[in-house]
Amino acid sequence: MMQIRDMAAEEELKKKEPKELQIAAQVALDMVDPPEEGVVSDKTVMERLWKTPQKITCYISETTRTYLEHVLRVRNIP
Repeated sequence: MMQIRDMAAEEELKKKEPKELQIAAQVALDMVDPPEEGVVSDKTVMERLWKTPQKITCYISETTRTYLEHVLRVRNIP
């Protein structure tokens, strides 16, 4: 009897997993590429996920460039 309950609980978790995964992916996507206020995206979560590595690379590149510009300005290096 216990094994049947365990199997039922496991099955219930499997049913919830895709929705929870989509919610977690949406949170990560909103951190990497925040949505514009009042604008609803016409892209699916999967379409946005495919572009995430490029967005992260662009973010790191832009942040590094900004940091270097700041350091060079502070040190007065042209």
